[in-house]
Amino acid sequence: SSRNASNLVQYLCDFEAANIEKLPTDKTTRHMGWQDSDGSAGFLLGQKQFHLEGDKVNLVPDDGLEQLAKGWTTDGTWDGWIRSIEPALSRPMLMLALYASAATPLLRVLDAPNFIVDWSGETSRGKTTALRVAASVWGCPDERSGGIMYSWDATRVWIEQSAGFMHSLPLILDDTKRARYKQTVSQVLYDFAFGQGRGRGAPNGVRAQASWRSILLTTGEAPATGFSEDAGTRARVISLKGSPLGAQSVENAQAAMGLKHGLMNNHGHLGCRMIDYLVSNRHNWDQIKQQYHERRDSYVESAGDDGVAARLAVYVAVLDVSASIMHSLGVPEPQVDPMSVVWSTVLDGSLDADRPTEALRDLIGWAVANQTRFWGRHETDKLGTPNLPSGGWAGQWKKFDDWESISILPAIAKDLLRRWDYDLNSVLEGWVRRGWLQTNGRSRTWPVSIDGQRARCMVLKREAAE
Repeated sequence: SSRNASNLVQYLCDFEAANIEKLPTDKTTRHMGWQDSDGSAGFLLGQKQFHLEGDKVNLVPDDGLEQLAKGWTTDGTWDGWIRSIEPALSRPMLMLALYASAATPLLRVLDAPNFIVDWSGETSRGKTTALRVAASVWGCPDERSGGIMYSWDATRVWIEQSAGFMHSLPLILDDTKRARYKQTVSQVLYDFAFGQGRGRGAPNGVRAQASWRSILLTTGEAPATGFSEDAGTRARVISLKGSPLGAQSVENAQAAMGLKHGLMNNHGHLGCRMIDYLVSNRHNWDQIKQQYHERRDSYVESAGDDGVAARLAVYVAVLDVSASIMHSLGVPEPQVDPMSVVWSTVLDGSLDADRPTEALRDLIGWAVANQTRFWGRHETDKLGTPNLPSGGWAGQWKKFDDWESISILPAIAKDLLRRWDYDLNSVLEGWVRRGWLQTNGRSRTWPVSIDGQRARCMVLKREAAE
């Protein structure tokens, strides 16, 4: 009771102090995955230990995270899993799900950054099936209780804490449409790429910050990059658009059903083989890193002057190394090379992450649709007198084919960019850095004549428009 509680606490403290050298101790951890920064303490997958040395480590999750460890188990057989993934061998985007999922523990080995792989497209076209394939590498590929697939219908704090608990294992979130707020998706993408949770206070100080080295696998009807206007975050997302199963057909529907049934009964085997390989070949990690560096440099060279593709090349190289190890462990070779497919997708879609280019395209498109609001392309009456546009002048743009620039009033350009959810400062800085915007000393505007009046405008060069 309150009368003797302090005495009892004091007794227990004294007892512990007197017997501290005789009390048994256990090693504990709050997260799965690699247990040391250099991987020397081994790997924890659920309750299964993959150790190089030392005693057993007991998993003691924070309150509320215990159930997340239950799904990271094996079921069925390796041969049963190989038979189950047979439909994926002819479908590159399903094979990429395997590569990305198996690659997660490699990030620590390769010293590679976190990134996101996103499948987007119409509903009921195989996106969730791709996540099932990915989840089957490590455990139960089920979005219901006991599985390792989760929904975007979760809070930012829950996702952060879950990512920290899984640590070196993939975080699998299905259907961005289920997120309660659009900003939740953009914030999670940014936080996940950063690899560390927010600092928070506690009654007696501060809470330990969650951290992770992982890959986020996600799906949605719209690309995940559409939720974020941060160019840095977008350049960490490999965006795979379209149906992972292929065109809608009876054959592909049967393949989806076969994959679901087979993987629910056979899963968790490849992840164990992957960790066994990495733990047993600790002495070959430098060789694996060298292979990664060579492939990364090859992809960067292939990207040429495409800065976004060059950044994404780092993540494609991780998938390439993962594929190489996977196939050496007995996973059959695919019928179509998934790496050529993903690299082609990166090159075609890199402009989506290039926000200054995308903003310029949108602004020029608006100018083309509103040409009569520009002095030089304005309408006149029968006497040749200029008609003032209903929305007012937008700027100056010469009518003839030899025009050199498009001048837009700053208030209009900035209002449009903000309305389209662009980060104004980063876009304008990008335009200046690339020489697309004509500048005058420190100013980003230039004096232009509009209907006999001088006004300062943002002047976009023709070569930028082209």
